[in-house]
Amino acid sequence: MKGQLKVGNGSGNLDSILGLTPPLTPDLYSINNTQYTWLALIFSIIIGVVLIRLLSNFSATRVKPDAGS
Repeated sequence: MKGQLKVGNGSGNLDSILGLTPPLTPDLYSINNTQYTWLALIFSIIIGVVLIRLLSNFSATRVKPDAGS
């Protein structure tokens, strides 16, 4: 099934359908990594590790042995 869309003076044909036809012009998403990008990544990883350790301590049940046994 192919959709048609006519806007302005367009022909109405959609040349590429996602998943069915190859793209005519590939999408390019350039990534501009700056020092702030890397700092944000490292900060997020550190916060994630701290939260995982903190939450795993809350969810873990610790059983203390009875003194009488």
